[in-house]
Amino acid sequence: MNENKAMTDNLLKHLNKIKALYEAATEGPWEPAVVAGTETEEGKVAYVMRCIKNAGGVDFWFVSPVGPATVDVCHTGNGPTSRENAGFVAHSRTDVPRMERLIRAQQRVIEALRNASGFYQFPSLGNRIGPVREAESAIAALIEKEWA
Repeated sequence: MNENKAMTDNLLKHLNKIKALYEAATEGPWEPAVVAGTETEEGKVAYVMRCIKNAGGVDFWFVSPVGPATVDVCHTGNGPTSRENAGFVAHSRTDVPRMERLIRAQQRVIEALRNASGFYQFPSLGNRIGPVREAESAIAALIEKEWA
């Protein structure tokens, strides 16, 4: 039981970290875009320098793989939440796959409960089955809303 509580506490801690990251970043949805005039190396340098100058010389944020930066994953610019956007994008590379694996594992648990020798038919469960059905309905509604 304590092992499950520790696992749940760890998951909630991580989910709270993810929530803080996306709440601090620029509101979405986002889309990829290409800046006109950056087809050449000179155009790219001029664009970055213009952005830095227009922002009063503040940092120009980007995301790159951990270690020596040999490639950029994305630029998040120099706006008021550029640093937060960079943090959000950087964390999403590991957070999204981690959440996908977690959701699949939780789905396997739900399926196992659903298929467990008539789980829903046990009269002795009485009103305890209601919250399970409500949770399944809430998940279905979320999927319909977010991924329809």
